Amino acid sequence: RRIADGNNSYGRLGIKCGTAYVVRNIPVNQGDGLEDFSLMTTRFCNLNSGATGRAVFARAREAMANVARDSGNTTLMQMWLPGLGGEMNPDFDFVFAHVGTNPAEEMERLDLIRDGYRGLALSGRAATHTCSRPSLWSTNRVYQASN
Repeated sequence: RRIADGNNSYGRLGIKCGTAYVVRNIPVNQGDGLEDFSLMTTRFCNLNSGATGRAVFARAREAMANVARDSGNTTLMQMWLPGLGGEMNPDFDFVFAHVGTNPAEEMERLDLIRDGYRGLALSGRAATHTCSRPSLWSTNRVYQASN
């Protein structure tokens, strides 16, 4: 288990940590690898009545395959689900994250959506979830396993 050791004063981060919990990170697609700096978007989502996590995952995989086929954009997509340690936040069931190989790729994906592209518009698949609170983050590589 790795946690920030912010509760002691040995010159570490100036933060206070709460109870540890585990978040499961489920890749929806692999993307093309990441550069040292990129951009990431997140959305907090809830299951629609009668939907399951598996149905959400299947819908997301289909959407990302359609985006890659139609535009060549292969941003990494992940689903973050609470695992152990209780609810992360009672206001949402899971988080979707998209990370571009580089900032330009992530902005291209956002432009597709802004211009009206919807990866599942004609699929007939039932809506499985609703999302809110879109956020844009800058990301930096902090660790990479050596080969």
